[in-house]
Amino acid sequence: MTTIDAMSPPQPSSTSDAGSDLLIEVRDLRVHFHLYEGVARALNGVDFEIRQGRSLGVIGESGCGKSVTAQTIMRIVPVPPAKIVGGEILLHLSGENGRAPEAIHILDLDASGEKMRSIRWKEIAMVFQEPMTSFSPLFTIGNQIIEAILLHMPHLSQREARERTIEMLNRVGIPQPRRLVDAYPHQLSGGMRQRAMIAMALSCNPKLLIADEPTTALDVTIEAQILELLKSLQEEFGMALMYISHDLAVVGEMSDEIMVMYLGMVMERATTEELFAQPLHPYTQALWRSIPRIEGDLERLLPIAGTLPSPYAEQRGCPFFSRCEHRIRGLCDTQRPPMFRVSPTHQVSCFLYQT
Repeated sequence: MTTIDAMSPPQPSSTSDAGSDLLIEVRDLRVHFHLYEGVARALNGVDFEIRQGRSLGVIGESGCGKSVTAQTIMRIVPVPPAKIVGGEILLHLSGENGRAPEAIHILDLDASGEKMRSIRWKEIAMVFQEPMTSFSPLFTIGNQIIEAILLHMPHLSQREARERTIEMLNRVGIPQPRRLVDAYPHQLSGGMRQRAMIAMALSCNPKLLIADEPTTALDVTIEAQILELLKSLQEEFGMALMYISHDLAVVGEMSDEIMVMYLGMVMERATTEELFAQPLHPYTQALWRSIPRIEGDLERLLPIAGTLPSPYAEQRGCPFFSRCEHRIRGLCDTQRPPMFRVSPTHQVSCFLYQT
């Protein structure tokens, strides 16, 4: 068994010790959905951070809380039925253009207030899973991007904002941008709409880009183009990236670090190299076994046994207990495992790795 040091649950960091390159801190984030069937605990104590210019991949089965995490950072999670019941999200902004460095408590802001609206797209932008439903069908692509630019760059004229929009459409590889800037969303293909969504997200030079499964509705050829585009634009703009996906292979290609989620909790966090070389949590190992491989002998894929527990049931112990091959009865089903530190950059929430 791997030798590790026990690690107490992370505590919120102060501004002074956050580190000069820290951009986003999420601590003990809890989001519940109050529905007719009961209370669904979408997020149940999520902790992570994202550093400037770095990329974090988030993986897990459907319903594990990936998209809710992103929407809560953007403060666009639907309230009601959602309710943020605990936790903290800190946005660290370094001093620039004469401004003093500051740490903004995102959850303390009014979701529809002026301060939060100034953060969306300017500091944190998002590429949604389905751009056809993200763009309004009543306005052209150009008008919607120009609106976002003028909101955050009021010093620009309408003409300058239009030129910036055309430039961004050209940067993301849309052909004939001067013509297609006046196209409506339904006049573009799925790949072109997704590129336009990326252009809109990058139009105000955000510090963090959240990509929530941006290639789900695209064929593999277009998917490869979009992924390559995101990587090149991240390097060009120097922004941080939070990439959400079901596909462990894609996340491994896009991310410096990977966070594995299950039923609203973080099961494992590590650098991409460490997670691929030695996945530790039984859930991560099960995900790894379910990936098809093209090299070596053909083997039958092994699905994860059992079903996802009900999100309405409160979990006393590890949420993966009922499906885990290495569960310890009397322990894993009664106590929630803390995060244990395997290495300075590898943490896992599993009693198998306690000292």
